[in-house]
Amino acid sequence: MSAADRMRRYRERQRNGRRPLLIDVDEVAVAEFLIASGFLPPCKAEDRNAIRTAAESWIAAATLSQAFEAVRRTPRAAARLRGR
Repeated sequence: MSAADRMRRYRERQRNGRRPLLIDVDEVAVAEFLIASGFLPPCKAEDRNAIRTAAESWIAAATLSQAFEAVRRTPRAAARLRGR
């Protein structure tokens, strides 16, 4: 991919309000979680692109306004969000 292509993708993400997020995770634990939660088929557990897509889908579902409001309503869930 050329520098111009990367810049085009970067600008498109910015226009769409998206940002790349680089985090370190236990790849086995994440794959198992995504399989258990129904976002990743077991046959795709070794496929990094499938895991990425499933993780993006899970984050999108978890951050829908309805899901966020449901979590915010419970004191216990709010404490978990604050890391307590």
